[in-house]
Amino acid sequence: MRVPPVVSSFLLLLVPMASPLSFNFSRFPTDNVNTSGIIYQGQAWVSSVGVIDLTKNEANGNLNMNRGWAVYEQPVRLWDNATRNLSDFTTTFSFVVETVVGRTPADGLAFFLAPNGSTMPNGTDGGTLALFTDGGIYLERESGAAGFAIQSSHGLLFLFFI
Repeated sequence: MRVPPVVSSFLLLLVPMASPLSFNFSRFPTDNVNTSGIIYQGQAWVSSVGVIDLTKNEANGNLNMNRGWAVYEQPVRLWDNATRNLSDFTTTFSFVVETVVGRTPADGLAFFLAPNGSTMPNGTDGGTLALFTDGGIYLERESGAAGFAIQSSHGLLFLFFI
């Protein structure tokens, strides 16, 4: 039995054009295992109240040269493979930059997009947000020029790689 073209065209409207990806983390497992969809690198860990600490925060310990990444472990496609059109991307997160009592504040935070599987490079300890080396920006695209915009304000750095 042949389906009339009008019916076929109508059925195509029922198929979603894109599969949206959405995720929400309100707390993280406190066992410090990469089980929540987040991979912890460097000194990053989950505190006893279920929040991520990117660096050590010991009141009497050595806090120099701390660095940490908390990375979403699944790939997130930011473009349509067929058309090469970019997808919309929206994120919201909250954070607190605190100092240990009696210590000089020196923390920063970077939000960045990087290829899936990226790891913290050597030579990016302390003060570099684990993204910069003496030679400049660590993260690069493998093919073509990487476009990026940098905005810095009060120790916060937001990087967007396309």
